[in-house]
Amino acid sequence: MPLIKKDEVFPPRPVTIIIVGTPFSYKTSLSITSKDPILFDSEKGSERAHGRAETYRIGTSWKEVEEDLQQGLLTPFKTAIIDTGGSVI
Repeated sequence: MPLIKKDEVFPPRPVTIIIVGTPFSYKTSLSITSKDPILFDSEKGSERAHGRAETYRIGTSWKEVEEDLQQGLLTPFKTAIIDTGGSVI
């Protein structure tokens, strides 16, 4: 990494947050209040969230998400929410 002098601005970087809680504790509802969110729904549970966000239902593999990323379909969004991380892995 190059030297960053004290009067220079640090380069921007994404923030990663993991919200942990018991089932039905409004984790998804909280997350979709972020700026320009897209919800990657891997368990078809997005309809239980309070409020709505653009939702991408993942079918059989993450490969379809990668293809849509390459095509630029997901560029308008500033926040990616993965629900749930364990099922995507």
